[in-house]
Amino acid sequence: MLAQTLRALERDGLLTRTEFEENPPRVEYESTPLGHSLFGPMDAACAWAGEDLDQLDAARARATGADQRPESAAARCDGEGLAQATSSRASR
Repeated sequence: MLAQTLRALERDGLLTRTEFEENPPRVEYESTPLGHSLFGPMDAACAWAGEDLDQLDAARARATGADQRPESAAARCDGEGLAQATSSRASR
């Protein structure tokens, strides 16, 4: 599933893929300028989900009949922001 997602993002111009002729083989992915332009909207969606996480979890629990809180992508939003996190990783 991850490989399919990465290939789709590459196809859509959001990522570049670099293959290295090594043993074992290795590839690296990097966001393109178009991919970078999504960081702001994704940060906003993440902040929205974080603010409304209780409502989202309640709706999910009602729909599935689940008693416990499922792991949510919004729960992994740490407030750092995608653009800031990516540039701090790139500078390491």
